[in-house]
Order: sequence, then C-alpha cells, then structure tokens
Amino acid sequence: GDFVTSRDVPSKAIARLMKYLVVLEPLTDCVDFRYHLTGMVLTERLGRDVTGMLISEVFELRPARSLIDAARKAIDNDEPVFARIHIRGVLSEVRKPELVLLPIGQLNAPDIWVLVGVFYHPL
Repeated sequence: GDFVTSRDVPSKAIARLMKYLVVLEPLTDCVDFRYHLTGMVLTERLGRDVTGMLISEVFELRPARSLIDAARKAIDNDEPVFARIHIRGVLSEVRKPELVLLPIGQLNAPDIWVLVGVFYHPL
C-alpha cells in the first residue's frame, strides 16, 4: 500500500528528525511545488520560513529546477530519490544539502505529495 501522511508517519518515533523534514505539495503537472511544511533546518539555513512559497520563489533557477525535477521523479517513479543540490552564493558555494525525497499519499485524497529529508553537511 501507499505511504500516507497522518496515517503512516509515526510522529512520536521520528520527533527528533522533524526539524529535517519538508513536505512539498505539487502544482498541476508538477511544474512546481509549494512548501506545505518546512522543518527548522530549512528555516535556519534560509533565514526565513518559506511555508506556502513555491520552490521557484525560494531558489535561483538551477537549484530550483534540480529540486523540482527530483520531486517529480519521486512521484512519477513512485520510489525514493536521493539528490544533492548545489546552491551558490555570491562569493562561494554556501550550501550543499543532501536530500531524500519520498512520494507520500494524502489521507482521503488521490494526490501524491513529496516528503523530503534535508541534511546539510560541511562544505
């Protein structure tokens, strides 16, 4: 069966991981994704809460496209996707998160969303 939020996510068991989790809601045809839930690690790294924003509103074109493509692949292939996104600053590379993207169903809805684990490593 499908992995469904609110039913299959053991929130108490994964409480210590919650700060690393993000939930992405796809727009029509997965052309972009809306941040439905953002863990604190993303808020800390970006300097603001991006809940409700689109990936394309948060990142520059290349990293946004990489993340959108990875999320779409997770949904299209119905399997986990592992990715590393390179986000460059003005002077140097400032972020290099590793991501694991999992397709998740919605309770009482046909939509498939994406659960993302975001893990930053030293450069």
